[in-house]
Amino acid sequence: MAGVAALALVAGCSAFNPPGSEAPEIADDSVYLSAVPAKQRTVMSKSYQTGERYSVGVGQPMIGVKNYTVSERVARAISLQDFEQPCPGSFGADTKPCSGEPLGLLHGSLGQSFNVAGSITENGFIYYLVEFPTDGGTAYLLADADGYLRPQDYVAWREKDESRLSRRGLPLDLVETKVRLEPSGALFGYETDETMVAGGADYLNYELLYNGIGYDQRGPNFNLIYREYRRDGGQVPAYEQNLVFQASQAIFDMLGMRIQVHEVSDDAVSFTVLEDSLPAG
Repeated sequence: MAGVAALALVAGCSAFNPPGSEAPEIADDSVYLSAVPAKQRTVMSKSYQTGERYSVGVGQPMIGVKNYTVSERVARAISLQDFEQPCPGSFGADTKPCSGEPLGLLHGSLGQSFNVAGSITENGFIYYLVEFPTDGGTAYLLADADGYLRPQDYVAWREKDESRLSRRGLPLDLVETKVRLEPSGALFGYETDETMVAGGADYLNYELLYNGIGYDQRGPNFNLIYREYRRDGGQVPAYEQNLVFQASQAIFDMLGMRIQVHEVSDDAVSFTVLEDSLPAG
């Protein structure tokens, strides 16, 4: 599974006054960007509910089961409203849009997507670093897991050629704002990327398809196809087996399930999964 390597720094607070900006001040300390933490969750999905009757046609899945573990990581921030970082106005005006770097970079529109470059954790709270890149460097807005801006300094900056690293993470200079950006509610929602955990236990991905009626020396029968899929196999089965049951066999056990067949024909089958050994989907 591809992961985002944790980066690190040794920080110092240097004077910072990008050309054309409103001369923002560097805060007394820095923050250290590290990888966005991943969360693991188990995916359990079943195409049926026990005790319910279903009908499917030839070539259609009767049963589909997936049970696997994924790793989820916040990757993008979606703006929930228009926003623009304000700066003090001139000649008595209250405020004006900021210009220059970094504060002039901090604007967006409803629905716009931004990359989440990393995170910081303070006193058990996580803040995501929403990225605003430019030729001179990268500005960041620090927003919590609910999409609200950090209560204290919420703007960070890294010059383009900054490469100091340490165990703590990649150093970013905090930037003080003369006027606080005050969105009406949460500024961001988040989208995640999902990766299957290769070492996850109890991986299952299979389906059971109806394949019509046949005949042999014992008489009429109905045919099923069992297909099993690998973790990374997409829609191509890793294993397939044809299964034959006598038409008179109303109940059979397989894959930890007890299945009752009500009617079979050349075109369709109706059935009920009476019980199974899987957790609720």
